[in-house]
Amino acid sequence: MNKQDILKKCSEKDFDGHTDFKKMTPKQKLQWLSNTAYFVYQTKSKNLK
Repeated sequence: MNKQDILKKCSEKDFDGHTDFKKMTPKQKLQWLSNTAYFVYQTKSKNLK
């Protein structure tokens, strides 16, 4: 299953900020930010095509 298929199965509740970012360790925060930035990069590059 690719990322687009996973996104299609997501609901608004999956993006309501329940990651509890404030409680994450510094390492977890960096990983989350890195994954989010990479996702945005991939999504944006596909939308430009």
